[in-house]
Amino acid sequence: MIDGIFVIDAHNHINPGIRKEYYGVDVGYFQTADQLVNRMNTNGIDMAVVMSSGSGLLSIDHLRRANEYVAESIKKHPNRLIGWCIVSPLLGEWMIEELKRYVSTLGFKGIKLLPHLHGFYPVDSEIVHPFIEEAAKLKIPVTIHSDFNNKRCTPYQVVSLAERFPEVTFLMAHMGMDPDQIHWIPSIVKKAKNVYLETSCTPNLPKSVYVNPCRILGPERVIFGSDSPSLSPEVELKKVEIAEKIYGLTKYEKELILGKNIAEILKIKISPSHSESS
Repeated sequence: MIDGIFVIDAHNHINPGIRKEYYGVDVGYFQTADQLVNRMNTNGIDMAVVMSSGSGLLSIDHLRRANEYVAESIKKHPNRLIGWCIVSPLLGEWMIEELKRYVSTLGFKGIKLLPHLHGFYPVDSEIVHPFIEEAAKLKIPVTIHSDFNNKRCTPYQVVSLAERFPEVTFLMAHMGMDPDQIHWIPSIVKKAKNVYLETSCTPNLPKSVYVNPCRILGPERVIFGSDSPSLSPEVELKKVEIAEKIYGLTKYEKELILGKNIAEILKIKISPSHSESS
């Protein structure tokens, strides 16, 4: 906990290491589940959403190996880690069946889309629709990488998709990433009430990342994420601290952002027992 607040980091990547023989490709960076849990303990993070590393996962074998490691990890740390399934819409029906299995059998709670790494498909295109329809049936949220400077997954495209599926909860990861345009994010997503802003990989602008969205959208639509290990949870938590100390983020708003909002989406009853080592 941090300041008596139960903390859930909504965006982390894990894998068994930079081992080409495991995936068939070099996944780029390294963080095992055990390393993440140790880092969580150091930083007062009680639970974390975990998914595989996104890069290089293009084939059926790659996706299966990656998601299976996450499945093993959440089984090992059931009170600390929450599984998200990396999906590639280009793999079609096989991928949908895998998604069903991970949610119904292995306890995964959401999915992640990375259009720029899994075929460069437009995230609001029809190829994505069957996966969002399945998410609606499974009643799970969808995290989407967003980037103003990528023509396949801009915040506008994320909102376009969300407006077509108002019954599905969407987490807009990174809030578009661009320091010159992040100020407009609240107005871009305001009407799409099923879009939540997930703060990982956002610019070092605490007021624009945390305070302004709370004032315009309400604090219920902002969710803390770090995107470890390529980004540091220590830095992301410092941004929250600065937003509170300098820019007027309230304790109530911080409590929602750091844990209560994502817990509400996932129907997790947060309590001190969750933070016990597993």
